[in-house]
Amino acid sequence: MIKQMALTNGRKNFDIVVNKVNNEHEAKKIFSNIEQVAWQNLQVRLEYMGYIPADEKLKRSTQLCLSVVEAFPGAPSAVKLAELAVNLFHGKSVREEDVNGLTKVMQRLIRQASSINNAVSAIT
Repeated sequence: MIKQMALTNGRKNFDIVVNKVNNEHEAKKIFSNIEQVAWQNLQVRLEYMGYIPADEKLKRSTQLCLSVVEAFPGAPSAVKLAELAVNLFHGKSVREEDVNGLTKVMQRLIRQASSINNAVSAIT
């Protein structure tokens, strides 16, 4: 998927969530491997956004054709998905502490512009 989007659409940056892993250490190791291959072969940058832990409820919800958040909201995978969604909504990434000042300012401006656009849309 990364290769297709990079080559077909010219996309250079991707946010990645590692799925069905046992812990953060495993997720970061997998991400690091994917990141290295993506850079070497496609010259694209990947951003680690987090991970979804493997659990039986995730597997069961797939069998039920439901999201794990709907079927089992207390499951570890559902809780992590909700956390990732909140971070994504607020524009946070796992590496936010590594972001320089200008990038943080730009992220805030984008969020503010989005809020203003939503308010204008609601009024009209």
